[in-house]
Amino acid sequence: MEDKRQKIQEWFDIPKPKFPVGAVVFGAVLAIAGFALVANPPQGTVPGLVAIALGAIVIAISMVGYSGKKKKYEGRPSTDQMLRWLREDLEVLKVNSLNKLGLDPSELKGESIIVKGPLFWYEEGLNMSEIPKRRRVQETDTDSPYLYACWRYMVIHFAANVMGTYECAYNWYRNAAVNDKTEEFGYENVVSVKTEIKSSAHKLIDGVLQHSLRFVLLLTNGDPIEVCLCDPALKSARHTS
Repeated sequence: MEDKRQKIQEWFDIPKPKFPVGAVVFGAVLAIAGFALVANPPQGTVPGLVAIALGAIVIAISMVGYSGKKKKYEGRPSTDQMLRWLREDLEVLKVNSLNKLGLDPSELKGESIIVKGPLFWYEEGLNMSEIPKRRRVQETDTDSPYLYACWRYMVIHFAANVMGTYECAYNWYRNAAVNDKTEEFGYENVVSVKTEIKSSAHKLIDGVLQHSLRFVLLLTNGDPIEVCLCDPALKSARHTS
């Protein structure tokens, strides 16, 4: 499990290396200048050989460094593997939530429902340096959705006479659930279940969330249970469920 968590962290943390164009060009210019000097003996022979050697060293060092970084980058898990791991970890949260609610799996009637959305605003209990971690599913495509390190998570369980909900802020990067909350209520207390576009006051890491698609469970006491599912500003990878 630790190896899996390390690989998840590496997927977010290891940058895509840039080809060292500047260093290669600089080395090539040195080498070309060196060959030009060597072609003008005897005064240019020694300086020319030095310039050629320096050019070759600059190119070699930059390419070795690039090759090592490229190997680390390509050794990260595939996007498909990351999505599988996310589904697995969310399923574990679902199982653990039964204990939080004091429910036995044998009491459940029908399939439990997982509702989640990206968490990209500062929330107490989460590591401030890890909330901003996200990465495009297709890194070279600027229109590609993001996969996030932190999620707002809720699961709804259906028992014979009651519904139970478990909510938390889930730091997938660390596999840590914080700010968790449970509720139980009778089916007669449910007014509506819907998704709708709503205005939001959330201050995102890189801007303000104006409107978002939200899952809303409304109760007779007037209190809604909500989860932000996605928003154009977030470009969340919605196919992770």
